[in-house]
Amino acid sequence: MPTYISKLLIHLSLFFAIFAYVSRIEASIHTLTSPDRKLVATFSNTQSKSANILYNLTFAGKQVINSSSIKLFDESCDLNQLSKTLDVSNTWKPVYGHKSTFIDHYNELVLQINYSSGKNIIFTARMYNEGLAFRFHITNTKQFLGETLRLKTTYNFPEDFSVYYPNGEFQPEGPIKISSYDKHGSTIRMPMVVDAGKNTFLCLLESDLYKSSTQSNCEPMNIFKGDVLFGLESDSAFSNISSRQFQTPWRIILTANSPGDFLTSDIPLNLATPCQIADTSWISPGISTWELRTRGAIFNNFQYENNQETMLRMVDFASSNNFEYLLIDGMWFRVKNGQMQVRDEKYDMNKIISYAKENDVKLLLYYDEHYADPNRKNYRGEKVLPIKSVFEFISDLGAAGIKFGFKGYNVNFTRDAIKLAAKYKLLINFHDYPVPMIGVRRTYPNAITREYCHAQADRHTTFSPNSFIRQAQINLIAGPMDQCNGYFSFSSLKSRWLGFENGVVESTIVSEAARILITSWGGLQTIPDAPEAYLSKPDLFQFIKKLPNTWDDSRCIDIKLNEYIFMARKYKNTWYVAGAANNKGGKVQLKMNFLTSSEYSATIYEDADDAHYQDNPSSYVKRTSLVKPNETLDINMAPGGGFCMILKPLIN
Repeated sequence: MPTYISKLLIHLSLFFAIFAYVSRIEASIHTLTSPDRKLVATFSNTQSKSANILYNLTFAGKQVINSSSIKLFDESCDLNQLSKTLDVSNTWKPVYGHKSTFIDHYNELVLQINYSSGKNIIFTARMYNEGLAFRFHITNTKQFLGETLRLKTTYNFPEDFSVYYPNGEFQPEGPIKISSYDKHGSTIRMPMVVDAGKNTFLCLLESDLYKSSTQSNCEPMNIFKGDVLFGLESDSAFSNISSRQFQTPWRIILTANSPGDFLTSDIPLNLATPCQIADTSWISPGISTWELRTRGAIFNNFQYENNQETMLRMVDFASSNNFEYLLIDGMWFRVKNGQMQVRDEKYDMNKIISYAKENDVKLLLYYDEHYADPNRKNYRGEKVLPIKSVFEFISDLGAAGIKFGFKGYNVNFTRDAIKLAAKYKLLINFHDYPVPMIGVRRTYPNAITREYCHAQADRHTTFSPNSFIRQAQINLIAGPMDQCNGYFSFSSLKSRWLGFENGVVESTIVSEAARILITSWGGLQTIPDAPEAYLSKPDLFQFIKKLPNTWDDSRCIDIKLNEYIFMARKYKNTWYVAGAANNKGGKVQLKMNFLTSSEYSATIYEDADDAHYQDNPSSYVKRTSLVKPNETLDINMAPGGGFCMILKPLIN
């Protein structure tokens, strides 16, 4: 054979080999875009014998996550595309919430992961206009009997971005450079906001942990420092997989030009399992009065105490102001001879509940298993009761819900308690380091709120204005938080039972009212002060009384991390707007471009010029104004202060 023919054949063979190799690589790279094409992600498995799915993410032409990995099972694998579905669009309505209608609009990619041992798992990714979500689905769990699976996701960033994250019942952290981030302890640091610069933000979180908890023993997502300098890693374990099928929670990467968009994102709830309660007519959002923080307060020669007279007085206050609930906190019960009992020397609970029902007020009752192991005794010397007997007892009393304390990050207990509470038609509100089970309020809307924050007066402490701003900007992304805002008293608080160590609330009175709206997800809001404190400021109290219990729309209309937050929420044709500032305060120009009608009548409550959260917290002014959508309003926010307003259209 002539030499030139031999060389030609060699070149052709090499060409076809390279072509085949490139084709295989390209075939193993799967691209998913958002419906508006501003977000692009690729998924691949191009590393030889790798157990990882590799992915990256581009937002508005900027790569925000470099090549990173997703892994559930530690074994080499390859990927096969099963389907790609474009432009999926559905709508659904919640029982209550920050909006009345949700739009679920995304593109979807489904891959099959084939492991070298013959096992296989389904991987599903959904791309929304506002972010990326993905989860694993095992259709035959027999393949993984006895296995503990770990869902590990890395997030490798192109630069040393700054992060912000919750810190349990303390002030959230941030800004902290990723290179300096150091995860320690058990505190959950999710959701995590990433400031990528140039008005680009990401948020790392999860949804539908409830679904996974019904199929395994599991733990919530936590975020650690990654192996690369500008990298993070989320990790959670799943053991004792008990059902025929298993799904991990959705891992979510939200993207936005403003971190305020994370506070009203549809995505976490869109991804949650739909409502599992057939009849939800008994689930009512609302405002609850609360007797615990009034104990020791004296008004008009009446002293609030843990007794029947106080409870009936609080019922009267709730009823006369159309508040739906009264929360009776600790020390109303005892456990004796293995039975839960009302402390009848304190009051007649049956009489209180019947009186409340006569006045259209529902009762919420506190319970805790401070020592949760049923094989141990609690501090009263009795064994801890099974929650079934507790819920039966509280339901038989005629209460509408339970505030459950001191269970911590116990995912499977939280799941069982929510489901059991629904069986007994009880609302449930977890306190003291609860699981941020994001999305569960869609699945079980009786899980009406929880204390995923520092609630006011916990540990006898108040949070600073700086701390409130951070919690409202970061913790609130995870959903409702029972923060107990709304103090109108600013003196003698140290003398109250469980009062503040420093005797003050670090806020202004207007900011206290504003914080109720800012943190309102349309579930449950607990207001902590005595009736006389509210009645002494009847004009500002009107703002709280007029707040709806659920919303048609919610928007964060302005935000600056660690400095201020402005929220607008709409019910029917009326807008309710509130803002809060950090320790510095300031004068702001509020843009009204979120309004739709031609002209509105605005009732505005704001800090007076001499107001200050430390020196003069009760000084405020009320004014009215006519407002058009193309205008701005000049607003004064004192240090630690805020504003709130009601906007009604002049023409419906």
